[in-house]
Amino acid sequence: KIVRYYEYIWARYGGVDEAEVLGNLPKSLRAAVTDFVLGPLLQKIPFFEQCSEPMEQMLVVLFETRIFLEDDALMICGDVGQDMFIIEKGEVEITSADRSMTYAKLKDGDYVGESCFLELSKRTASAYALDYVDTYFLTRDNFLKVSALPHTSAQTQNSFSFD
Repeated sequence: KIVRYYEYIWARYGGVDEAEVLGNLPKSLRAAVTDFVLGPLLQKIPFFEQCSEPMEQMLVVLFETRIFLEDDALMICGDVGQDMFIIEKGEVEITSADRSMTYAKLKDGDYVGESCFLELSKRTASAYALDYVDTYFLTRDNFLKVSALPHTSAQTQNSFSFD
């Protein structure tokens, strides 16, 4: 499994550690690169479409990357939600707690887990990687910190529709 993982990393990223490269860039350049890659994905998510530009810029630099192997759990039904995931590459299956029912299959550009930003609650479904899955994830804590900052106007905060 370890060898296959590193073979995947080599094939996908050419042996370059993306996080390390970004970490070595000046903050403004790192933000620009991250916004270039992640910004278009965020704009497709209804949850984020009403974000002010300053809020979006702050959020994109807080997203981190995480790779899941085949059959790894992104989320487990019944756990308290702490992260949301945007699928950059791969396929994720959303299932019942015992995995007997499949509710959905998510692919590149899809997202899951954002409801934890609205209210701290238990997950109502599980999510499993069907193969190697590259994700961007954002923690609830980071989302709440950014949404509480003064740059997020009352208009922006009230424009989120959580129906």
